Amino acid sequence: MEAHCSPKVPLSTHNQSSLRQFSTPPGRDTDLRREFTLPGTLFAAPSAIEPVADPARATVEQALGDGYDANRAGDAARIAAAFAAAERAEVLAFFADPEMLDRNTDFYRDLTGYRLDGTIDYAGLTLAIVAYDIPDHGLGRMVVPLVQEGGGYYATNRLSADDRFGDILAAIRNGRFSAAR
Repeated sequence: MEAHCSPKVPLSTHNQSSLRQFSTPPGRDTDLRREFTLPGTLFAAPSAIEPVADPARATVEQALGDGYDANRAGDAARIAAAFAAAERAEVLAFFADPEMLDRNTDFYRDLTGYRLDGTIDYAGLTLAIVAYDIPDHGLGRMVVPLVQEGGGYYATNRLSADDRFGDILAAIRNGRFSAAR
């Protein structure tokens, strides 16, 4: 799977280019390789995200910093508040399981170098491309789908059953993306 992003108006003041993603899932025949283009911004220099409580969430960076802080703190109510309003009860119920909350908290506490590498516009959402380092494991990446709601950005699970999002996620996690040429 290859994906290219066409240029768009940048959501940030960082240097930007369009985003190109590549993905062939492990074990799949390369004859199944597909290519697609998505609008997005890939930053020339990643934007460091600090864990800071910021309920305003007016920018992607503020939303990520607030979510990062809530997850590191292990605060289920704040984690749920970082999600779209319609999803908060479900997120809160998920983290009512102490084992799930502890596992999530441990994961976020171990992260260093949490940074925003770029964004993708997809299905009416902003997909934040986040990179991080895990001691003794190296570089990791995640995609945080964000919806604009009430003037702020909030995480959403709206794409959990979207197959194309699965392809985007695989491409990002495997580092198979670059600026379109």
